[in-house]
Amino acid sequence: MNIFRIRELLLLFLTIEKLKIVPIDFLIFQGHNIMKPLISIFNI
Repeated sequence: MNIFRIRELLLLFLTIEKLKIVPIDFLIFQGHNIMKPLISIFNI
């Protein structure tokens, strides 16, 4: 697992969500469902 790559994904995800102006609670709730597949994809 590349920690730096995951950090970049997190920063990209947060940036996109900021542009969408999504509530923080929604981010926290959906974060796990969204990051699990991303981590699985990049954990090659």
